[in-house]
Amino acid sequence: MYTKQQQLEYSLKDNITKDEEELMDGLAEIFSIVVTIDKLEKLYLKDCIDDDVYTDQAMKMMAQYKSICTDNARVTQCYHEDLDIFVQMYSLMNCSNGVQRLKKGIPATVEHFQLKSGDGSLVPSGNLNNASDSQAGNGDTTSIGGSSQHQVHSQNTMLDGKAVAETTGNFITLMDALKLKYNTKDQLHPLMSALLLSVNKVFNSSPLLKNRISLFKERQQLVEWVIKLNHLKVGQKLSENEIKDMLFDLDQAYKGFYSLLS
Repeated sequence: MYTKQQQLEYSLKDNITKDEEELMDGLAEIFSIVVTIDKLEKLYLKDCIDDDVYTDQAMKMMAQYKSICTDNARVTQCYHEDLDIFVQMYSLMNCSNGVQRLKKGIPATVEHFQLKSGDGSLVPSGNLNNASDSQAGNGDTTSIGGSSQHQVHSQNTMLDGKAVAETTGNFITLMDALKLKYNTKDQLHPLMSALLLSVNKVFNSSPLLKNRISLFKERQQLVEWVIKLNHLKVGQKLSENEIKDMLFDLDQAYKGFYSLLS
């Protein structure tokens, strides 16, 4: 025996096409993601969730959102690829934290680059002791555009070599992608996100690097690029000048990254 609600739902499904049903399901999934990631953001802001758990869950939901937008253009067309319009359509004004996070496309832990203390708690970068400029200028670096060979000095014995190698690979992969004329959100945003996550991993792997985090000023440029990429709409591409600017910023960040490891 079906309840009246179930009878109504079945009746509605009988009167809509398969395409309409898929559209409604897509919009419902986006609604769910906005509400869920907003709750996640509030837990993070109240320090009620582990940093790693927050990052993993945020990345998962952002990936789900991007997948829906990519696989079903009719869904995003309903709100003109503008989350603010979606919020108005479905009265989600109380989910501003989640909406802003989806707009930026990266977790707060990646955006603000918080490091962990020895006991695993978060240390805001602004509270760390600054290292001298001379400490950051001893590394031997060459342009990523050539056959770059870098060595991390042995003094950083606690450095995660695997994480450094992963970050190096992510830098090179992203720059090669730009040289191969990759210029869309779907092509570049995942690569830039992976780069920022791996950079975080390196700096969290060594207590020695905590005193140098404030010197890695080039990283903020990478954060701005990943947010810019996330704002690109379907079919929108970076201009040639923007690609050149991104390559320049990546090269500077690569050099800055290795200078801090030396």
